[in-house]
Amino acid sequence: MKKITGLIIVLCATPLFLQAQNKAVRNFQEKYRNDRDATYVEITGSLFRFISEVANAARTGENTETDQEMEAMARVANGITSLKILSIPKYESGLKAQEINNLRSSLEKDNYELLMSVKEGARFLYFMAQGNENELRNILVLIDDKDEFTLLNIDGTLTTKDLSYLTKNHHNWH
Repeated sequence: MKKITGLIIVLCATPLFLQAQNKAVRNFQEKYRNDRDATYVEITGSLFRFISEVANAARTGENTETDQEMEAMARVANGITSLKILSIPKYESGLKAQEINNLRSSLEKDNYELLMSVKEGARFLYFMAQGNENELRNILVLIDDKDEFTLLNIDGTLTTKDLSYLTKNHHNWH
């Protein structure tokens, strides 16, 4: 009985834990996505599932390089539940550098790991995600430019197998 009660408690608490992981991102998006100068794009999992089905249907079954590409595309698309892009002009919206720093700090507290950072002139890019050595979940790209801040939020899971394939074969996509 104790095991069943414990299992029920864990199952009930899991959605609350998962919601807390993205609370900082969700709050930031809610605050700025309806700003009159912001651009907000949301692509739902339905489109990604459709892409996955199309990629699976395009496979010929001859184990060719094209089949491998379609299989990888299907796995990647199937692993994504949503893609949200929020682009905010800093001066028009009143977005301050401190808010961006607070967002990054909150993400680190929510177990987001900084995977890579890039400085290019006045532009800073931060690639962050949750996960482990076999998969990445909830991938975020923060682009902090002189006049604009963009948050790219990919909800879902990408495996190291998929990421490895994409890295090796990105030169084939024109």
